[in-house]
Amino acid sequence: MTTIHSNRIKYLSALAFLGEVTDKLSAGLRQDLASQRVRLLKHTAIVRKNATNASSTYPFIDENTKKLAGISTMNGNSLPQNMAVVADAISVGFAEGDGADKEGAVIYTQDVPAALRNANFVLKQNGREILDVPVADLIAGEMPTKQEDYFHDLETFILLADETAMSWDFVFPGGQTLAPSEAGKNVYVEVRIKGFKTLKNI
Repeated sequence: MTTIHSNRIKYLSALAFLGEVTDKLSAGLRQDLASQRVRLLKHTAIVRKNATNASSTYPFIDENTKKLAGISTMNGNSLPQNMAVVADAISVGFAEGDGADKEGAVIYTQDVPAALRNANFVLKQNGREILDVPVADLIAGEMPTKQEDYFHDLETFILLADETAMSWDFVFPGGQTLAPSEAGKNVYVEVRIKGFKTLKNI
C-alpha cells in the first residue's frame, strides 16, 4: 500500500469517526458538518513547558496557557469554536536546559528520567476521560529513524472537541518529583498530539 493511499484511508477514517461523535461538538460545528462545509487538515497540537519540580498531579495546560509559535498551539484550556481535533498518535519529549524560558530553544529528545517515565498522562474533557496512558508508552524507542518513531500509535481515534474545557495532566508516582539533574538547570516537557483539525470550507 502506498503512503498516499494509506494517508487517504486515514483521512476518510477520521472523517467517519468525526461523524460518529457530533454530539460532543459545538452547535455551529455540527451544523457545518451536516452541511458538508468542513474538511480536515493535518495537525499536531503541541505544548512545550518548563515543568521543573513537577510532582503529584501536575496540570500541563490551564486557562493561562498561551498560543506561541514553536511553543504552544493551545490558547487556554480549550479549542476555539469550529476547530476540533481528531487524533490517533501522541508523544512526550523531555529536555534539560539552562535558564527558565527556553521552551523553544531545547531539543526534546533527551533521555527521560524515571519520575517522568513512570508517570501517567491523563487527558480529560468536560469531565470525561479521553486518555490515561503511561508516559513510558509515549516516549521514543531506542534509535528512532523517522518522525513516526517518536509517536505512540493510539490504535484508535480520540476527539478533542471545540469550545470545551479540557485538562492535560501528568500524574506522578507518590513522592516523585521531576527535578533537574543539577543546580541551575531547568526541566522541559513536550506533548504532541497528532492527527487532523477541522477547517471550515470557504
